[in-house]
Amino acid sequence: MEQLFTKRLILRPLKQSDFELYNALYSNDTVMQYIGPVWSRARVEQEFSLYIAPWFDEEGQWLSYAINYNSQTVGVVGLKLVSKSDNRRELGYMLLPEFFKLGIAYEAAKAVVDYAFNILGTHKLIAVCDNRNQASKTILNKLGFDQEGLLKEQFKFNGEWIDDALYGLLEKHYFDG
Repeated sequence: MEQLFTKRLILRPLKQSDFELYNALYSNDTVMQYIGPVWSRARVEQEFSLYIAPWFDEEGQWLSYAINYNSQTVGVVGLKLVSKSDNRRELGYMLLPEFFKLGIAYEAAKAVVDYAFNILGTHKLIAVCDNRNQASKTILNKLGFDQEGLLKEQFKFNGEWIDDALYGLLEKHYFDG
């Protein structure tokens, strides 16, 4: 797994020393407002081990990168192989709140999207986000994703039914775009 570089960012494989960042993300109400309930430290420990495991490009496994900006680790971005036979992957990203609205999530996601299509030969990228998360929807649209569907009342969070927006970007549209 190699590092990825943009004008402002270094994306490097997630490692054990990133645990506190991972915990800060998943235990932060602002970060989790469109994802689900904040996680306990025990759950973070359990899940984190899956994200730093050696990457073999197996179904269900995340290729996870730490996002470094101005010598600070500010978030994570990655790809999950959803279907090996269809070469379909899911894009995901999270940032600490103090780094919202700086274009970092878009820049990191763009680097990973480029890697998915140019290096991994991905056929289709998908992304799922809470339909209320306008910032994430804007990033996905800017990346060239199309909203392909809406899963109504997909899950209940804080007593409210939440709709999930489904996004997709096909390889042919990425290269034509």
